[in-house]
Amino acid sequence: MSWTCKHLSGSDIVSLDDNGDLRRLYDDSKEKIENKNYDIYNSSSDLSDDDKYNHWLSVLKSHAENDVISDSTKTFYTIGAFFNDVIYMISATYYDSSDKGYYYTHALVGKLNDSKGYAFSTDFWSPQNTLMKSLGSQQMVFLSTPGGSLSFRADTARGNPTLFDYDNTVQTEVEETLDIDSSESDVAPTEDGSTQTPTSINLINKKATTIKTVRPLK
Repeated sequence: MSWTCKHLSGSDIVSLDDNGDLRRLYDDSKEKIENKNYDIYNSSSDLSDDDKYNHWLSVLKSHAENDVISDSTKTFYTIGAFFNDVIYMISATYYDSSDKGYYYTHALVGKLNDSKGYAFSTDFWSPQNTLMKSLGSQQMVFLSTPGGSLSFRADTARGNPTLFDYDNTVQTEVEETLDIDSSESDVAPTEDGSTQTPTSINLINKKATTIKTVRPLK
């Protein structure tokens, strides 16, 4: 019995949706997500549970297909952690060659024997440490929200000193602007047969404060 991890494909995400595993991880995580641990929505947001689940499905699938934003230094992934071939953690991630950081950005963590304690163990993190290094990463970067319990734990957790350099772990507050446009790909032709110029729709435009925890790998 052991932990493994791998980068998932878009079709893997579809399969996890179809077989109910992704919904299980979402259900096990949603209380934590909505309690000051997510910036996109919270418990008071005017969204149905299905809307929230579909948001996660979309984020994880787009990262798995490296279809997020065009940035020459970033490669996007979705990582899955498995115990005895059953998935218990999934996260949208990316590797940034400019700082050799492997970034965890949107994660769902399921329960194993009614507990998430495994997420602090060396057995859980060791395969992920190996995967990060295989890409050239020298540090794990965890992005979280101000005031949330996940930011506190990222700063104070010290359970795997053989894998992470806790003495040089740094947590900072970063402000960034989320400015994401979407262009309509399917544009109807005009009456004279010509094609209209695709229109750009601004999906998100707001300032967000993120807690950035940088943990060097050993």
